[in-house]
Amino acid sequence: MNLSSFGKIRVFFLGLVGLALLGSVASAIFYYRKYQSSLKSQKALTEIEEIVRKVSRLMELPVGETPTLATVSDKRQLQNQNFFQKAENGDRILVYSQAKRAILYRPSIDKIIDLAPITPLEEVAGEATQSGVESSKVAKIAIYNGSGVAGLASLAEEKLKQNNYLVSRIDVTIKEFTQSQYSEVLVIDLKGNQQSICKEIVKVLSGRITSLPAGEKAPAADILVILGKQ
Repeated sequence: MNLSSFGKIRVFFLGLVGLALLGSVASAIFYYRKYQSSLKSQKALTEIEEIVRKVSRLMELPVGETPTLATVSDKRQLQNQNFFQKAENGDRILVYSQAKRAILYRPSIDKIIDLAPITPLEEVAGEATQSGVESSKVAKIAIYNGSGVAGLASLAEEKLKQNNYLVSRIDVTIKEFTQSQYSEVLVIDLKGNQQSICKEIVKVLSGRITSLPAGEKAPAADILVILGKQ
């Protein structure tokens, strides 16, 4: 076998090794992202279990049902409802849809503030879309790249995931380009119940909270981040 043939075989072999490594990396990324999504769900479930454990020491809770957990984020928007008359920002709401019961709990003093039938709180029990109340579910984030710079959406996603507060609370599900170009970062709370997360995203990406710009289609997500060329 001459040196030329040996060189071709060597290149072919290295190419196969490269493809194998590429496949391994792709598989690793897939399973890492799947693990991260599972980890976020587990953290949310752990948070619910912790609140249930604390409240169960103060009263008897319904059995055989995992409640929905929400957080009072803006008590001013809730003051016209009897259930939230004594609410403070940071209070937690346990909603048992089957038992038709809602519990307002204040972790700071470990005290139950109020109880109510679930009928007036159906929005809280579902997606917690009621203004002033935040769901404890992982928020779905859509990132629109309106900067004209390729790859910026992925960079923004990584930056958000490096934030200790956001890493367990968000899941970037959509990355697309915008219809128009933008000169700043815009953060849109599409369902009106993710104020705390939106404020943190604004800090991380140096943007501002606003409404959905005209001409842009609302994605199937909780929060939309539009990246601009700053």
